[in-house]
Amino acid sequence: MTATGPAGSNSKTQTSYITVAGAGTKTGGLVAAYNFEEASGTTALDTSGQGNQGTISGSTRIAGKYGKALSFDGVDDLVTVNDSASLDLTTGMTLEAWVYPSTNEGWKPVIVKEIDSLYYLYASTAFGNAPAMGAKIGSYPLLYGDTALPGNGWTHLAATYDGTAERLYLNGTLVAQRSVSGTMEISANPLRIGGSSHWGEYFSGRIDDVRIYNRALTLSEIQTDMNTPVK
Repeated sequence: MTATGPAGSNSKTQTSYITVAGAGTKTGGLVAAYNFEEASGTTALDTSGQGNQGTISGSTRIAGKYGKALSFDGVDDLVTVNDSASLDLTTGMTLEAWVYPSTNEGWKPVIVKEIDSLYYLYASTAFGNAPAMGAKIGSYPLLYGDTALPGNGWTHLAATYDGTAERLYLNGTLVAQRSVSGTMEISANPLRIGGSSHWGEYFSGRIDDVRIYNRALTLSEIQTDMNTPVK
């Protein structure tokens, strides 16, 4: 909101994020949201209002955590979202998704902004098969969870950066964090869901209810998203 001084001058500007209770409301800062509820076709609609539609390559719709999900074969399936200004995150982020891996071994990307990896969320990695997240802030070391995800059920993954720290959450519980500061790098390359064309890495299993924010959500907000289907 903006407070206006004499002669129309702006005396103070303050950004506020407001969540209004009720069906279908959206938390402030949402720049992309996918529920994969389309009846058919190769378009993954972005319900955030930002127009970041995705193109589905190979993935098929299947029963999800809420309604439908996309099934990824671990070979070459992915969703491509063209770059846009709203996806060029710089000062903060939240990445969220429900995942049901059919294997939790090796590098299994859930969300990757290419290229190389400007911000990213992995269901598993080559290091203990643990999930990981990160953002490119000068360099881009990954922040790892401490255990592999179960391979026989749904897990909610969330990753945040608030300008001072990165945090990784599993099922609404903080499992890893580290101090880091700086501006996230941006590029004109696409966002991928379920795969990375650059690295040749692909998720195997189901992904549902993907959300991307341009700010770090609080733990309470992440827990609310966990229990609220993408509208």
